[in-house]
Amino acid sequence: MSTSAEATQGIRQVARNLLRQGVEELVEASADRISGEEPSYGDAHVTLADVARQTRRTLSLTLYRLAELDVPAELSTAAYETGLRRAEQGLPLASLLHAFRIDLRLLWDAITHEVRDLENAERLAVLEQHTLLWEALETNTADVVEAYRVVEARQAQRLDRRDRELFKRFVATTERQPDALAAFAAHTTLRIDCQYSTFVVAGLSDPRETATVIRGRLRTNGFHAFVTVHKDDVHGLAHERNGQGPRAELLADASGDGSVAVVPAIGLSGVPRALAVARKVAAAHNPGSLVDVGQDPFGQLSASEPELVEAVLDYRLHE
Repeated sequence: MSTSAEATQGIRQVARNLLRQGVEELVEASADRISGEEPSYGDAHVTLADVARQTRRTLSLTLYRLAELDVPAELSTAAYETGLRRAEQGLPLASLLHAFRIDLRLLWDAITHEVRDLENAERLAVLEQHTLLWEALETNTADVVEAYRVVEARQAQRLDRRDRELFKRFVATTERQPDALAAFAAHTTLRIDCQYSTFVVAGLSDPRETATVIRGRLRTNGFHAFVTVHKDDVHGLAHERNGQGPRAELLADASGDGSVAVVPAIGLSGVPRALAVARKVAAAHNPGSLVDVGQDPFGQLSASEPELVEAVLDYRLHE
């Protein structure tokens, strides 16, 4: 085998041979390794039969692509469907990609075994075409990741809608309907009797993106928090640690050109009133401003509109 083209045809012929022989041994070996190396499959309640079924389809798809044969219609979406299914089952993406790497090792071992009787030079020439196998599997992997992200986006949208509905009910009816407070506490796992820093970021062009950034910053800094978009502004609350909420600068840095208002709240039941004040304060200040009502509130409000001063004073006097 003297040319690269011949070596390419050689590895493609190996793939055709493996397809003719069937992939059942590979499927069984893959399912065994996945169940042994990836406990996440068990945690996600993915059955061995399910693993075998999807592995059979994705391995076959890889071999069809490597063999450069027309992919049967029933296999063309195998990798994409696997990504959808595993995401819906709650399997971590890292575990799914690890399973594909297991399949890669098994396929490479099978190819190596298939060419074992060739002359050394011919065998090495075929094996040097390993990038074709990587490319075939990489196409599958891209389909899997794309599908997984689609499900993640759908789930995030559903969760966002639920968050916003619960939050709207929480801030609007907590004083009249105690069950709204209990439902919000249960959903967020925020304690009812703790101190919170509440905040509102107003004047944003993309409040959802800002909410995502702030949510990530608070999580990274170890705060148990809830952040959502309400009335086109970012609203949030963070459980204070040792009497301290997140640094106001942290919120400001994540808020871009939005105006930020931070108001303390004693207990979860005090959060709706604190947020109402924060909304007024944030709306009354220029883009990029930061007002922490918990720090020298009277000095900060000396130049504010009378209505705003009255709202803050009323809140502070009735905390």
